[in-house]
Amino acid sequence: MHLHLYGKTDPGPGRKMGHINVLAADPAAALDAALAARRRLTER
Repeated sequence: MHLHLYGKTDPGPGRKMGHINVLAADPAAALDAALAARRRLTER
């Protein structure tokens, strides 16, 4: 898993600030890892 941040300073509604690439042995494992990362990033 790798987080790519675009270096933007002003977050806004719908503005993409970066993305995550996930590699795994199979698609289901990659999806599980990506969804877990999203949960961690969106927890408040």
